[in-house]
Amino acid sequence: MWLMTVDGFFSVVAFLEPNGRIDPARLLVRSRDRQHLVRVQTRYQLPGKITHLSDADYPYRMVVWKTDWLRVTRDMMQRIDYPNFKSAVAARRRSWAAYLEALHDVWLVLRDRFEGVGV
Repeated sequence: MWLMTVDGFFSVVAFLEPNGRIDPARLLVRSRDRQHLVRVQTRYQLPGKITHLSDADYPYRMVVWKTDWLRVTRDMMQRIDYPNFKSAVAARRRSWAAYLEALHDVWLVLRDRFEGVGV
């Protein structure tokens, strides 16, 4: 799952144990920007540490309990107080120019792909 929020961009997937089995109780929350994970870890007091894998597509990672991530995403949803997402990111995260540019790029691609399509 990709999650684009005013706190950052996250790729959330099942956590694979070393034996290759999926842990049904945990998730791997990944990001390309460490600060995005630091922000949610700090705001929501998530236990665990952020790890770094330099050769990974999403180099910053944190293993979280599903119940904790549910709490995080529920709170993110309840905090929505803006009528325009990209404008809210621009206003709240002025130093995240690259993130805002990526949001615009995603918006353009999706608009172009789905314009006039009865989705």
